[in-house]
Amino acid sequence: MNDLNLSRCALSVCVAAIFLTSCGGSQLPAAQSVSFQPGAGLASLLAQPSWTITQIALGFNAPQGVAVDTAGNVYVADTGNNMVKKVAPNGKITQIGSGFSTPMGVAVHNGAVYVADTGHNAVKKVAPVGPITKVGSGFKTPVGVAVGKYGYVYVNDLGNHAVKKVAPDGEITEIVWRGLCFGATYVSGVAVDAIANVYVSVNCTHFYGGLHSATVFKIRPNGQTTTLFSQGDWINGVAVVKPGGLYYSQGSNGSRFVPSAVYYKTLGKRTKVGSGFSAPMGLALHNGAVYVADTGNNAVEKVTP
Repeated sequence: MNDLNLSRCALSVCVAAIFLTSCGGSQLPAAQSVSFQPGAGLASLLAQPSWTITQIALGFNAPQGVAVDTAGNVYVADTGNNMVKKVAPNGKITQIGSGFSTPMGVAVHNGAVYVADTGHNAVKKVAPVGPITKVGSGFKTPVGVAVGKYGYVYVNDLGNHAVKKVAPDGEITEIVWRGLCFGATYVSGVAVDAIANVYVSVNCTHFYGGLHSATVFKIRPNGQTTTLFSQGDWINGVAVVKPGGLYYSQGSNGSRFVPSAVYYKTLGKRTKVGSGFSAPMGLALHNGAVYVADTGNNAVEKVTP
């Protein structure tokens, strides 16, 4: 599992405290919320109302992936506990599947839950009924998964420095490869929109001078790749929203300090979303709210304006 330490920082920044809860239908205590008013920041930040941050559940250990279905159920890759959990809108927790090893990514599509089972070098599908099945093969340290139109599955295959598309018939296509930057390339986030455009965040450690950079690319269904933006701080996760904007998370990696934050970016401007995060990783969107896998705080939080 040495590859996990190359670009996914969460397991090295984690676990200052352990919160206890039980699965299999346990009821959580009432969620707590806190509001914060963004102060005067960089000129590029847009003015925003206060944000309400709600911790959706307790008992996570370095969670890295989060997804939300149309009914508002939240699915969490509870990485440090080797589990995937479902948190219903009423706070009830259910364990999804079993036998995972450091799962880092999760997605949901048509009632099925897809898991990047990182420690087992596999992506797995947990259907509402029936056994757990593997999706595709040949992955090395997969850390993220997204599901798009018609059931195509997109995998952040970190150890192979690639993003791969798995068709419903099992055919695997590599859509992003290590040549996107001149240096060591680590794909950190993957998301797909309603018309099958794929968004990928790529972190680079350049060979000369030890410089770091992060770039978000948009890959259209025809394979055309567009650079959306670049920055010096590493990016951990991405999520897309209409019209033409996306959310991304950033935080420290194993080699350098990066301020932990979540941003919404569109038209060359960015808005800071919430505060108080520690190495946030996965993001999900539902009904105007942003769900954040707040890895370093051992939490998953719902952020609403």
